[in-house]
Amino acid sequence: MALLLAADDLAGAEAGRRLQEAVKLQVSPPSEVGNAAILRAAQARAPAEEAASAAGTVTAAEAVTAAESVPTYQGQVSGTSRAAPDPASSDMFFPDPGMDPAALARINPDFACVLYIPSLDLLYPVAYSADNTEYLSRSFDGLPSVSGSLFVDCLASRGFTDPRTLIFGHNMKNGTMFGSLKRFAGDPALCLSDPYLYLYEKGTACRYRIFSCHIAAPDSFVYAPVRNEAERRQYIAAALSASSLTGYSGGDIDFPGAGGILTLSTCQGISHREYFVVHAVKVAEKKTAGQQAPR
Repeated sequence: MALLLAADDLAGAEAGRRLQEAVKLQVSPPSEVGNAAILRAAQARAPAEEAASAAGTVTAAEAVTAAESVPTYQGQVSGTSRAAPDPASSDMFFPDPGMDPAALARINPDFACVLYIPSLDLLYPVAYSADNTEYLSRSFDGLPSVSGSLFVDCLASRGFTDPRTLIFGHNMKNGTMFGSLKRFAGDPALCLSDPYLYLYEKGTACRYRIFSCHIAAPDSFVYAPVRNEAERRQYIAAALSASSLTGYSGGDIDFPGAGGILTLSTCQGISHREYFVVHAVKVAEKKTAGQQAPR
């Protein structure tokens, strides 16, 4: 029988606080990626995880993770919103995420990028996944974690070179991981006021323009293969048609001249049968000095 620890069993007020935060999380599986077995496994695991959360208990390994392992590179930015120039006015403007991609790659060889969404104060490292399962319950630095880590679809090419790349993450009740994406659903103006997100790889920084967000079913076009330019155009049209960004048509984006699509996906609701997705298209890229994130 797995050893269960309540928050009061951990030594120290700070450890207890962190554990209490951990057990309040609503764990959700990643979105459908064309592999029904993976989706079913994640859905089967979710009720047990939620039951542990509701009971206020976690496994011993998760308790250690919550109480003792709070890496400085994980978590949302807290109170760090920055006034910045309009990215549309300068192709060379990229905010400083405060993370070194090269250092993160040394911590985890699966490192894919740093994802930064200023309007949500969302800042996380993203890992490449071998099978879309290991990072459901493993932090970026390899420790057991109920919140897992953000990860790239295992079917995607490395380097974000595909016409469309998917990134998955848990929809955490406390707003961490991809739990904050739903703020776009409740307040479309938040997205439209600052519609950019950023990816920082080793030696490269990319800016993406968000053009759509919506709820999707597992069999939605969202998770269908996008293999060429014709399918990319169809994908963009379908995403714009489904978008909940009222009044926005994407008319200010040069889609033919833009780069690949990035789709962020997390589950929606308590049934885990719907997903909330955010679509963005690459509009600028620059090489960075050495292996450091741009400043």
